[in-house]
Amino acid sequence: KMKNKVTFSENQFDIFNEPESDFYNRYVDCNKIPSTAGRYIRGNVCVTKNGLFNEVHAALQFPYYCGNNWDAFSECLNDLEWFTDKNLIIFISNIQNVLQNEEATQFTIFIRILTDAINEFTAKETILKIVLHTTDVSQKIEGIKDIIAGLACKP
Repeated sequence: KMKNKVTFSENQFDIFNEPESDFYNRYVDCNKIPSTAGRYIRGNVCVTKNGLFNEVHAALQFPYYCGNNWDAFSECLNDLEWFTDKNLIIFISNIQNVLQNEEATQFTIFIRILTDAINEFTAKETILKIVLHTTDVSQKIEGIKDIIAGLACKP
């Protein structure tokens, strides 16, 4: 019997501390849910802004004209009209590595844009959920949780 790995909280963001293979299996299982599209972003290749933009552009199939800057990223993320599914779940592995070669403020901007997109999707009666993965149990992951908690609760 196959174990159902598609379990999420009601929160905008979920963080799973587990082997990356288990996290990837969550993503695979998610795509079996009717009216749900899962997209996988490899955090290990997102250590810079350009790496993040390139990975997300490919995973979410952003239009060719989407620029490599926060404004364009936000605009494309809030649009996504080419997705026909009712639910979109974005999986980001190794969140502790995302934007690690950039100033800390860049990560906060990234999370803020994700939070704004979640709110935009909610207004369109579509679910956007962000599922994060880590194997990090250091203070860094606690800091990431604090950033998410601080931004996710703001309107």
